[in-house]
Formats: sequence, C-alpha cells, structure tokens
Amino acid sequence: MNSIIDKVSVISSFDFLPEIESSTCKALLKYCEINPGHSLEFCQELFTEFYKFLSMHAAKLNKDHHSKVFPPVEIAKVWEFHIQNTAKYPLLCEKVNQKYIHYRPELYNFEDEAVERGLKELYEETLSGVKAMFGALNQKVWVSFEKVKKGYQSTFNVSLKRLKNLLQDDSTVNSKISQIIKKSFESANFSIPALKLVEKSEINTEAVEKIDKISFPKDFLQILCQKLLISPEVAVTLLTEYKKFLLMSIISQFPIAPSGFVDEVWHLHMLFTREYLETCKNLKGNVIVHVPLIENSVSEKENLQEFYQKTVQLYEKTFGKREEACWPEHGEKGVDAKLEHTFIWINSE
Repeated sequence: MNSIIDKVSVISSFDFLPEIESSTCKALLKYCEINPGHSLEFCQELFTEFYKFLSMHAAKLNKDHHSKVFPPVEIAKVWEFHIQNTAKYPLLCEKVNQKYIHYRPELYNFEDEAVERGLKELYEETLSGVKAMFGALNQKVWVSFEKVKKGYQSTFNVSLKRLKNLLQDDSTVNSKISQIIKKSFESANFSIPALKLVEKSEINTEAVEKIDKISFPKDFLQILCQKLLISPEVAVTLLTEYKKFLLMSIISQFPIAPSGFVDEVWHLHMLFTREYLETCKNLKGNVIVHVPLIENSVSEKENLQEFYQKTVQLYEKTFGKREEACWPEHGEKGVDAKLEHTFIWINSE
C-alpha cells in the first residue's frame, strides 16, 4: 500500500490529495478490482487525470455555473465511481471547488450530425481547459473524439458476450439496442405503481405518500434499460422494488442493504445528482448514504450480509412476500444472475 500511496502522491500535485491520501488509495484499489481489464498503473493515471478534469471543471463553474464539459468515457466512469460514495464525494468537491459538482447521465445520439458536432466541440473545449491548467495531456486517457464516441457507444454494465448472434461492431450493437428500447417506450405508457403494504402494517401513511410522490428523471427508465440491457417492463419492476427500499431506509432502525439488483437502480439514481439530493431531502432531510464495499474484508462482507437479511425481514413485514427475482436469498450481485429471461436479445438479421 505504501508504494501505491507514494506513486499517487508523486504523480498528483494537488493540495487536497494528501488530506484524502489513504481513502484515495483504497478507492483506487477497488476501482482496479471492478475493472479487471485495467492495470494498476493505468488506474492511477485515470485517477490523476480525473482530478485534473474535476479541478478544471470546478474552475469553469466558478466563472459560469452553466458551464458544461464532455469527458472521455473512462473519466466519466471514474467520476461516477466517486459520486456513488455519497459520503466522500462532497468532501472531494469541497477540495476543488467549495461546491457540490453535479452530474447527470445522458444517452447521446451520435447518429444526429448536429448532436455529434456539438459534442465534438464540447470535447475539444474540455481538452483545451485541462491543457491550459495542467499542460501536456495524457494521450492514453485523453484520446481522439472518434475513440471517445466509440467508448460512449459501448458502455454497458453487462458483458456484450451475454448477447446472442451479435454483429462484432459495438456501435452497431448499441444502435440496435437504442432503437429497440426507444420503440418500446414510444409504443407504451409505463407508469410506476403505488406501493402496497401488508394490511396490518404500522407504517405512517405520510412516509408512503412521500415515496409515491418521487419524480424520477424523464429518461431514467430508458437509461436503466440501456445500461442493464433489460426490457422496460423489467425496469419498471426494479424501480418499484427500489421505491420499497427507499421506504425501508426511512423507517428502519438499523442499517439496511439492497439486493444486487436494487443496488443497480440506486447507483443510477445517485448519478442524477440534483434529483437524488432533492429526493433525499424530501424523504429524510439529509442524504441517504451509499458506501461501497472498499476493503472487501471478511468482516465487511459479513456485516453487509447481516444487514441484508434484516432488510429482507423488514421487507416481508412491510410488503409481504418478497419478489424473489429481485430480492434473492443472499442478495447475489449482478443483474444477469436471476433475470436472464428478461434481457433483450438482438439477432444479426
């Protein structure tokens, strides 16, 4: 660990980094673990370039709070990784900007020439901003716009190997998926059902009303479908179960833990930072904290499993029999584990 800390300290010249050195290095190791295709050295470079990017973005926001940026997808992934540690991310923002730096996931339509041209210009502005503040760019991270475009067209939370009879061109795959999902949403009106409690539930009706009044972003379901390669109907089911999790977070007297499936929805909700913070404020008055498993220690996993079992018990007491597909017995991680039959399969015809 000391060698990692030394390397991060050497290649990073930010005043705030030594103050969060230990947690930064733990996060770095975790990011390497969940991205096995990246070497430790490349992850270090990514983190460094992300801190440069965030510092530049913060400086631009100080001059113009409407300022926009368009980072390469690898930087965007590191940004999302930091946001999902809801306790640490605000501290990082304070170090570079003294404000909370907001984020919002998007579905970019690169088939629209005007959209592509605008994104290319924004990417070049982002490059220029980082270069102006920090000098030479790391070419392994700050790649050409064509590579950035392809990167955004290939970002899924499930492996493309899960799809059957696909063309090898990732951009074609993405285009087909986008078209299917878009048509699904155009042809049907998907609504999120109100929560139903068991008859003898003692839950305050005011809490239930707060949950049912949550307004999710307009494109939330579509992005969820795109990220997890699931049908809109399954996305609605997962979102409903996530609403139940939010209610339990209000009423529980102990820490609770979602299943892997519900956690995926939570992850996405957090990335709509403005909406998520507003939702938390309305529900609890403060942020519903999400702390990822960083150390992956035995005790950490045992605590999580204990919290999950208590969560399942609270679920059944509050809502009745649980949806086993969404809340498996041990909370297995990964959407393709139990919902395989619901995935959108695309053939090459």
